[in-house]
Amino acid sequence: MEHVLILFFRFLVAFISWGQTAALPPQKGQIQVQEALIYAKPDFDSAIIAQLKGGEVFDISRNLFGAFYRIRIKDKRIGYVPDIDIKVLTTKAAAEQIKTKNRIAPPKNIKEQRFRGLSVMSIAFREDTLEQKSTEALTFYGAEFIGPDLLEKGDYPLDIHFRISPKPPGYYQTMTGYGANGFVVVADVLLNISWQSRSAVIANFGFGPLLKYSKFDVALQNASGQRSSYSLEDIMLGVSLKAGLTLRIQPAAVHFEAQYFWEKQQYMGYGVSFLWNF
Repeated sequence: MEHVLILFFRFLVAFISWGQTAALPPQKGQIQVQEALIYAKPDFDSAIIAQLKGGEVFDISRNLFGAFYRIRIKDKRIGYVPDIDIKVLTTKAAAEQIKTKNRIAPPKNIKEQRFRGLSVMSIAFREDTLEQKSTEALTFYGAEFIGPDLLEKGDYPLDIHFRISPKPPGYYQTMTGYGANGFVVVADVLLNISWQSRSAVIANFGFGPLLKYSKFDVALQNASGQRSSYSLEDIMLGVSLKAGLTLRIQPAAVHFEAQYFWEKQQYMGYGVSFLWNF
């Protein structure tokens, strides 16, 4: 019986110690570096499970695990942060940090925001095909992204378009007497130069590389009167220029723009995009 009691008390002490070690006491810590790496174990060779931004406040353990504090991140996962990357806050300092964090931040300047959404544009598409130059207005549908930090971190505001017209120009029907199938894709990445007149209105100009790809399946009648089918593919690089106006209706925006496309042929387009902040 004595041995059973000794084992029971040993188990109880171990269980309590484990509970004290496993629990995260109510202590706050603030990330002190620009970006802190969170490890799965208190070991620099273990897997990195998260990256936390500087200034954020989290629950951390009171005791150290070697050179690490145990930390509870926002998605309720537990990890380990190096002690040199986090500062233990006093109760008063922690309360002030939480109060500051919970304040409603003023809306960002529109030039600092990122938007994404859907775009529709009418383009006077032009090409030199079947030994003649032809032009027709085509409707393009696609996506648009505006703002900084789109392709890489940095204060380089971009305007990225990807548009597709799901049908070929009607002049193939006129030239061949047969209907055609196909599509046109126009994509560009523009450096976005902005001028803000009011807090919710911004004028912008842009320029950058352009990619155009078209594929049309057409039919022609040969000299013997037989119908032959052909696939006409064209890929061109060029330059795109644009002028636009963005109206912010928080958290959305409406973007109007005119674009000049300069590749082997030159043509204009006018469109509107409906965007959401992200």
